[in-house]
Amino acid sequence: MGFPIIHDRDQKLADRFGANRTPHVFVIRNGAVMYQGGVDNSHLASTATVNYLETVLNFQSRDQRPPIQEGRTLGCLIKRP
Repeated sequence: MGFPIIHDRDQKLADRFGANRTPHVFVIRNGAVMYQGGVDNSHLASTATVNYLETVLNFQSRDQRPPIQEGRTLGCLIKRP
């Protein structure tokens, strides 16, 4: 991939950006959050009808603002101490 992916082991970024479920993805460009939310619109990838992350990355690859900036996160809650 032509961009960094960050594994937030100590949850500092999750706290900073307000991530509340996993997976909760953030697409950040030039310091601005372009998209935040779930990967797709289903709990099961096999039943997803919309892939939010793929759509956003396709628009980003063409230097265009994505048509969606937020998607529903459907994963498990992130437990914090």
